[in-house]
Amino acid sequence: MGVSAGAFNLIFSGRKISIICARDLIVSSLSILLRNNICWSRMDYDYSKISEREKSLLPFGFQGNVYNLSYKWQEIFPGTENPVKILEIGGYHGGNVCSLTKTYAVHTSSEIHVIDPWQDYDGYNEYKDKQNNNYSIFINNISKLPAWDLSKIYLHRMKSEDIDKRFADEMFDIIYIDGNHLTKYVLEDSIVSLKKAKKGAWIIWDDVFDPEVKKAVQIFLHLYKDFFHPDVITKNGQLFLKKL
Repeated sequence: MGVSAGAFNLIFSGRKISIICARDLIVSSLSILLRNNICWSRMDYDYSKISEREKSLLPFGFQGNVYNLSYKWQEIFPGTENPVKILEIGGYHGGNVCSLTKTYAVHTSSEIHVIDPWQDYDGYNEYKDKQNNNYSIFINNISKLPAWDLSKIYLHRMKSEDIDKRFADEMFDIIYIDGNHLTKYVLEDSIVSLKKAKKGAWIIWDDVFDPEVKKAVQIFLHLYKDFFHPDVITKNGQLFLKKL
């Protein structure tokens, strides 16, 4: 992505942040939470196997895999009837995007911006030779949404390294990070997400018990913990932090 910690500090009023050797509350709390979940796994399951609650959030005929959906976030922070702007890094088959239209992006003026290149590239082998098919599934799924929900979705078929140039700073109310899970990319996504999040926004990391994701989050919080509320929340394999 090319966004260094030093360059990022300049954007935030020139405030310099150093790596802290001693763990403070937010970092130590996160370490305990992550350490208590030794095993990590991610299971694929299809539409026919999900709960009735989840089916109610997806368009009829949804195809592909479904993982955590946004209704579970409401156990952490409530939805709103006001317009919101949401950034999702990693669209995959579109399950969470579809659910967002029924949970947080309820207002007709809400915007859900989806970042995903849906293409193979060096450093990303998770869906090698399957990306065009994943993209087709995504398009097919969101096209089943009602017109008023489909109009909320803004698709950006690009790498997350282009986020900084595409969007204004402090633009988003919610940012969901679920892209490339290698440490380097998660860290880059985290840094640019902090820059693009409004004050009071929520940033959510998926698969936080994946070793690569966990490492990235720990590094990120050593650098930028002062920008967040001290409460560290993990639930359903996801990490929730609220920007100050």
